[in-house]
Amino acid sequence: MKKILTTAWLCASLFAVAQKTKMEVAKAIDSKYDQYSVTAKKIWDFAEVGFQETQSSALLQQTLKDAGFTIQANVAGMPTAFTATYGSGKPLIGILGEYVGRIYEEVKRRPLYLVADAVNTQRDDDE
Repeated sequence: MKKILTTAWLCASLFAVAQKTKMEVAKAIDSKYDQYSVTAKKIWDFAEVGFQETQSSALLQQTLKDAGFTIQANVAGMPTAFTATYGSGKPLIGILGEYVGRIYEEVKRRPLYLVADAVNTQRDDDE
């Protein structure tokens, strides 16, 4: 019985610490709301198309570098791809982020040949 109570107390304590930590993380994120909003707006205004997001990638890399992340650019041979790492040890957490600027708004309802020409890609004339 003593082991069960000890285990229950330990679990409850860990849960309380985890909840406190979760709230602290949420507050830290909320405190950067204005900065994140400005960054998001800049990326939206750049309106870069796939694999040509040089300004957006540079902005995100610099933002993360300023926050203490280590940046590795040109990942997988793609000039706009990068990894950002922070800290060391375990656990390791990975996040894959992908973003699309305003291209959807710019190309919806347009003929495919106009879209292909705008993003400088080859197209199949049979389409």
